[in-house]
Amino acid sequence: MGLLLEQIFSVRPVGRHKQIVRVEMLKQDGSKRVYFALETTGEAIGRQTFSSSNTDDLVDTRVRADWSRFLQGHVDGEMQCLWNTLHCANVEDYEKGVSKVWLRRVQNEGFLGEWKQRVATRYVLACLVANSISGKQKSHWQMSMEEAGVPSHNVSTCLKSNDTLQMFLSEHHHVESIHFTSISGRDFHTAIASVQTTHREYFVLRDNGLQIGSEEEGVSEPWQEILGCTVEGFPT
Repeated sequence: MGLLLEQIFSVRPVGRHKQIVRVEMLKQDGSKRVYFALETTGEAIGRQTFSSSNTDDLVDTRVRADWSRFLQGHVDGEMQCLWNTLHCANVEDYEKGVSKVWLRRVQNEGFLGEWKQRVATRYVLACLVANSISGKQKSHWQMSMEEAGVPSHNVSTCLKSNDTLQMFLSEHHHVESIHFTSISGRDFHTAIASVQTTHREYFVLRDNGLQIGSEEEGVSEPWQEILGCTVEGFPT
C-alpha cells in the first residue's frame, strides 16, 4: 500500500451541543486542511485550507454563508441547536421528522429505546434534502416546493437575507419506527437497523443512518460483503 496523501490529525467538537465536529487533515507537504462535518453522519459542510500546520496561514475558505454564520454563532457563544433549524411537514404527528406516538412508546424501553431514538436522529440527518447541507443555499419553503415538483423561483423572498441556516426533511423520510430485530424476532446484524418510514422500510447503518438497502431488495451486495451479513440483514 502507498503512503496516505492526507491523515486525520485531530477531531474536535464545535460548541457545547457537539453536533458539528472540526476535522484537521495533515498533508505530506505540511499544509493542513480543516473540514467541518455533522457529528452524527460525518457529512462535510465546508472546509478551510492552510498553507502550513500554522492555523494563521489561511489561504482558502469554502463554507456556505448560512453554515458560516451558524459556526460563528458557536464561536461567539450564541450556541444555536442544530435541531432548531430543521423543518418538516406534519408537525402535529411528527417531532423533527419522527413519529410522536412511537417516541412515547419507546420511552418505556430504557436504554434500548434511547438507542433506537439515536438511530432515528441519525437517519433523519442522513436523509435531509441535499440543499440543507451543501449546494446552493435555499429556504425550507423552496426545498419543500421543489420536492413537490413546484418551481420555487416565485418564493425566493422566503430565503432570509441574514443567512439563517434552514434544513428540510421530505415527508417520504418521516420515521414511523426503528427496529433491531425482524418481524419474526431474529436479531439483525449489530451494525444494522430497520427504519420504517411513511412509505417504505429501509436497512441503515446504526452508526450514521446511511441507507444500505430496502425491504424490496434487501441489504445491497457490497454492504453484505463489508459487514458479513445476509441479504435479510442477519449476521452470517
